[in-house]
Amino acid sequence: MARFLIREFSARSGPGAPPRPTRYVVPLGMRLSFVLLIVIIAVQGLWFPAEEVSVITDIVAELGFGGV
Repeated sequence: MARFLIREFSARSGPGAPPRPTRYVVPLGMRLSFVLLIVIIAVQGLWFPAEEVSVITDIVAELGFGGV
């Protein structure tokens, strides 16, 4: 599979080949929403509010893991 993918994606086009596609111009609103989602995911991954910690602790305790 790797050999096939390398061969297909590294193929050179000849003089009669269609031109390469141009980059799609993305509106600023789409870029900002994407960046905002990345920031939200990073913040949620690094910071746990007290309520979230208590919910997770309760779930772990009910499942019987962690010696709680």
